[in-house]
Amino acid sequence: MTKDTAQAKEDMAAAKDQATKCPPTSKQCMSDLAGNGQEQKDGMAKTQQQLDNIHPAPEDNASTVISGTCDAFAAELPAALTAMVDASELTRVCEVMNP
Repeated sequence: MTKDTAQAKEDMAAAKDQATKCPPTSKQCMSDLAGNGQEQKDGMAKTQQQLDNIHPAPEDNASTVISGTCDAFAAELPAALTAMVDASELTRVCEVMNP
């Protein structure tokens, strides 16, 4: 047997011994073996704090979007409709429909 194999067997025996001494129903014993999860709890708290600090500001760009859409509105209508009415009137109708 090599030195590494002997060490591995010792480590496995020690782990098996600890596991058999520690019933899964014992919270304290399990915490001693696996830890209490404090690192994970701290990480989750830090992440939650970062998420709580994110407050995206609303952008006041609706009028720009509507204006651009309404400018194209008249161009998308059939020629028969646009010939009867001024394009600026059609743009105004679009703006009224999209307050």
